[in-house]
Amino acid sequence: MRLRAEYGPIPQDALEAAAWWHELLDEADGDIDIAAQFDAWLEASADHDAAWRRVTRAWEGASQAAADPAVLAHRRRALAPRPHYARMAAVAAGLCLATALAAFAVTGLHMGAPAPGEAVQTAQAVPGEFVTSLGQRSTVVLDDGSRVELNTASRIIVSMEGVERHVRLAEGQALFDVAADPARPFVVEAGNRRITALGTVFDVRVGDAEPSVQVTMLEGLTRVERARTAPPVDGAGEEPSFELSGGEQLIVRPAAAPQRREVDAARVTSWRHGWLVFENEPLSEAVAEMNRYARRNIVLDSPGLADLRVSGVFTAGRSELFIEALQSAYNLRVARTEADYIVLARAE
Repeated sequence: MRLRAEYGPIPQDALEAAAWWHELLDEADGDIDIAAQFDAWLEASADHDAAWRRVTRAWEGASQAAADPAVLAHRRRALAPRPHYARMAAVAAGLCLATALAAFAVTGLHMGAPAPGEAVQTAQAVPGEFVTSLGQRSTVVLDDGSRVELNTASRIIVSMEGVERHVRLAEGQALFDVAADPARPFVVEAGNRRITALGTVFDVRVGDAEPSVQVTMLEGLTRVERARTAPPVDGAGEEPSFELSGGEQLIVRPAAAPQRREVDAARVTSWRHGWLVFENEPLSEAVAEMNRYARRNIVLDSPGLADLRVSGVFTAGRSELFIEALQSAYNLRVARTEADYIVLARAE
């Protein structure tokens, strides 16, 4: 099992594991033992099968771009021997990038980037309150054994007293891995929503500029309803509650009906590993997401730039690598740099 040992343990995340298996099977060249282990992994979970299908589709869609000499050169550099975490970051990046943008994003993931999943100690401002600053991530283990992963610039207020376990997400984004306790429901309040779970894993994000709430389910079941302290919407009467299961997301915005949809939960929560994954998204949205992690924000300053489409995997907080990729793929230039922002425009 020389190749298996060289590649290290199978990642726990299904999408990362699928990328791991894709690269290993490509290198194994028909090894029967490795193929049998892959089959066992694939059959162990429906999530594994879904992740594998996504990975293979991504590679098929990228096949033509992969033959480009520039992409091949960058891919060779990305897959050069180095620590396991960086190798897997490059492999995961390669799955999603099918243009010249791919080459720069792949190399960007291992040029001085922190190890995926690396986090800092959460600052506890007051008892029961946990805070991360800009660009930081951290994990908090609560008294009941539940785990809360905080994303950049996030704040939670925790109360474990009374008949329910209660967390208030005051700012930012957090992933909750809830310890089961049927006698004491686990409740997260975010914006004007109340999310109730017993034993489950879900991600909650509150809006940066508007009072929106986004709930994404990874495992289990939750109920999302209007918070008891929130005033009802004018003329709306009793607002409906929603039960969400794995792979579903609910977005609640002001003056709009709640939007329930199926999503790739692994992509939504890629921030846990220090990555940001974009799949054919408007550049304006990709820039806004990158800006969440950076002290100097990117500003677009040419007509039509906001509507360009971006696909790729980038390291959160490494705006310079993101900008380098955009400059190459779309012929952009840095128009000017200020203390708080970087202006991008079309090259003349």
